[in-house]
Amino acid sequence: MKNLFGLFLSILTAVSVFAQENPALVAYNFIIDPTKTQVSVPVVFQCEGNVCSLQFDITYDTSSVSAETVELDTTENTHFVKSNEITDGTHRIVIYSCTNNPISGNIVIKIPFEILSANPTRITISNVTMSSCDGTSVEPFTLKFGAGSVDTDNDTIPDIVEEDYCGNITCLAESADYDLDGLSDKDEILAGTDPTDNDSIFEIKEFDTTDLPDDKKGTTVTWTYELGRIYKLKWRNILSSTDWVEANSPTVTTNTTKSWTDDGSSHQMNGQAPSDVTSRIYKVTIDRLE
Repeated sequence: MKNLFGLFLSILTAVSVFAQENPALVAYNFIIDPTKTQVSVPVVFQCEGNVCSLQFDITYDTSSVSAETVELDTTENTHFVKSNEITDGTHRIVIYSCTNNPISGNIVIKIPFEILSANPTRITISNVTMSSCDGTSVEPFTLKFGAGSVDTDNDTIPDIVEEDYCGNITCLAESADYDLDGLSDKDEILAGTDPTDNDSIFEIKEFDTTDLPDDKKGTTVTWTYELGRIYKLKWRNILSSTDWVEANSPTVTTNTTKSWTDDGSSHQMNGQAPSDVTSRIYKVTIDRLE
């Protein structure tokens, strides 16, 4: 996995983000390393417990990519995944429970592909059906997937990704900021946000003081959250240091944010809460599911 970027709390301001409704399949534009011969594309199913099984088809250009065995990356131990090729270039994926248990939380379906050529391609997700108590369904949508190294203007963003966002192959660039929200176009694509929408951005939303026992004070950090990404909160006590320590406490997740409370119990803090030290600095990093 590739670490994308870390942002200090002090330089961020509040911006609203799009809230994804439940249940939903969620995927993003995907920039592929042209040196790779294989890639695993993550699709996230988000649900709050009213769906028991899920089925959808993936269709792709067999001259550009070849699908392999589908994986299910989840803490749910009651659900299984099966896939098979129903026609040339079309795989059907089924997630099911032998005990008819509802899916609770997020399930990541990793779709592995072998890259056969440098030509850009598109993988379409369709025929989405779900079995649920209330008959809820999701609409078909397209998974945008830039496979290979076709990049006419040499800006490190594949032509197919630029076309999907703004209809041409020159609108975005690695270090440019199309929507003027403070993050580069490429960082936004890697982070799962929309580089053409300044309301879609990764940021620290809140930085609050938390009461702890013995009159100590903690810190709660809340940041924007996109499905299909792994977020890590890191800390250090000395501003001039280059060494960051990853927090080992779990985060609380909503549909659009993640939160973590520093009470001094994380790795190498030695029980020192934020109020016990002169300073404590935080940053959030993002890894892309692969």
